[in-house]
Amino acid sequence: MLKKANLYFREHERLRSRISGALAAAGLEYHGRVKVRHLLDVLVNDVGCEAISQRVTRPLEGVKVAPYYGCQIGRPEPSFDDPEYPETLDTLLTAIGAEAVSYPLKAECCGGMLMTTSEDVCQSLAKRLLECAVENGAQCIATICPLCNVNLEAYQGKLNRRFGTEFAIPVLPFTQLVGLALGVEPKKLGLGMELVSAAKALAIRV
Repeated sequence: MLKKANLYFREHERLRSRISGALAAAGLEYHGRVKVRHLLDVLVNDVGCEAISQRVTRPLEGVKVAPYYGCQIGRPEPSFDDPEYPETLDTLLTAIGAEAVSYPLKAECCGGMLMTTSEDVCQSLAKRLLECAVENGAQCIATICPLCNVNLEAYQGKLNRRFGTEFAIPVLPFTQLVGLALGVEPKKLGLGMELVSAAKALAIRV
């Protein structure tokens, strides 16, 4: 949303004029020079996967991860990754020793805030995403968005009751997996606080 707002500010003169007027009333100003970036972009394209790989002390060998990007990472275009077929998270997971499994729905929407307004619709979307991960052999799902993380993790119990499924797949921010591979202690990363335990999937004690 910050990136979209920045883009609109730069490209739409009437909107920029209105915003500038509102800011001026509070003694503020903005010229659209801030560059909005996602941490995944910084890690892959600035730090580099090779440099990260060289610093791995606890490679996630044997851990099969579904790389879930969600629908916004590549938008608005142009972005650092393809909006329909993103690959940066796959590359990063490979660099830390994990196996990025095939995940055809990795750029599909999780429903976002619809979980609070149209729960039936959102639950159906989440069910598809979880099913796809399980069917492709994932032991956990890596997310890059906190809201996606909540929708896929916190509602597994509800989905199981509604659809008769048996979802019990850990859903983790990609930063936890990177931190673990780089040698950060699990407790410092918040591992052990997830709603669906990742201890077995990651072969760690939390």
